[in-house]
Amino acid sequence: MVVHCGSSASGEYVNTVNTTDISYGRWEGEAIMGRPQEYRFRALKETRKRAPFEWKGLDSDNDQAFINQILYKYCQREKLEFTRSRPNRKDDNAYIEQKN
Repeated sequence: MVVHCGSSASGEYVNTVNTTDISYGRWEGEAIMGRPQEYRFRALKETRKRAPFEWKGLDSDNDQAFINQILYKYCQREKLEFTRSRPNRKDDNAYIEQKN
């Protein structure tokens, strides 16, 4: 998730939930206002609907704003493999980080 807050993180601002398909190199972002879990989750589901292919899994960074029970249960229900990067290892997310 990319925050668009300028030099100050105070107040409410736009965030972009990013997805990257490593097979096709396809990037997509969904802008949301603020950081509520429901908004992030809805953005992810909307991105999945628009994807021209079936999702096999999700790999998330360790941002507590994104990893939560809602996402974990969704992955279980939808039979999506859920993985996450190792703590303090930016290289684990190289595909998405180069798109940000």
